[in-house]
Amino acid sequence: MRPARPRIPVTVIGGYLGAGKTSLINRLLTESSSERLGVLVNDFGEINIDDALIAERGVNTISLSNGCVCCTIRDSIGSALDEILKIRPLLDHVIIEASGVAHPAKVALYGQGWPGCSLNAVVVAVDASTIRTQSNDRFVGSLCLEQIRQADLLALTHLDLLADSQTELLFDWLNQHSNSATLDARALSIPFLLGLENTSSFDDLPLKTNNFLTSHIAYAFANSKDHLWSILDDLPIQILRLKGFVNIDGSKYLIQRVGSRSSVEATDLNGDGLVAIWPADSCDSQQVTEVLEQLHSRCDPPPTSVV
Repeated sequence: MRPARPRIPVTVIGGYLGAGKTSLINRLLTESSSERLGVLVNDFGEINIDDALIAERGVNTISLSNGCVCCTIRDSIGSALDEILKIRPLLDHVIIEASGVAHPAKVALYGQGWPGCSLNAVVVAVDASTIRTQSNDRFVGSLCLEQIRQADLLALTHLDLLADSQTELLFDWLNQHSNSATLDARALSIPFLLGLENTSSFDDLPLKTNNFLTSHIAYAFANSKDHLWSILDDLPIQILRLKGFVNIDGSKYLIQRVGSRSSVEATDLNGDGLVAIWPADSCDSQQVTEVLEQLHSRCDPPPTSVV
């Protein structure tokens, strides 16, 4: 029997007009090295791609020298996905840019149900300097709040424009309107989205939020999938990324979590262990350790380290 073709993970990046989606996507494109991305955008003209990176221009696509491909969303997202999924070798990840007035959860349905795809996460860019004012606007306020509520992960832009006291007020406000994990947009990287993050990319962040904690488990197991899901549900929402393998009755499962979205899939991939990443001081580290310890096969608690 021919092995099933691997599904390509899809990440939707949404956010209101001017929130920084395009800048974020452009940075992910230019910083990608070994990972090959397919990016569906609304307008090539808004993506400021360095001419030196462009290897080939097509009618609806731009191929980059680092292996990434941009494709415009013309008639429909589905048609653009079909076009980009034909590329060989297969891409590592697909990013869909939702328009500034779109509901990202609706766009995410393509990642969930389109043949050959699996939804990785819905990331919503939030302009830290304007979101509270926009949320009170009589015309767009409800849309901005709905976009935030639909996110698995909030990527905050323009945090450098806020004083520490304003930042604290913003986080309090976000906690009232969203159950999503929150991250400085400058820490969002391709390895992070793909689950390859070794946390080294956090080292150069200028904000004090660059301190991240990680918890590692060398070998993890659960009594059943229901048992596993109950443990995942107990993790604090501040966990930004969780990835690894859990053994259940001799079968191996790949566990992934980005923000508030988790997935559990049977896998033949080699590997053991589990790693969680979260911002320091965002939640009780002891709580994270105690929850993950339920998946630990040894008596000693999983080590926690500061990045």
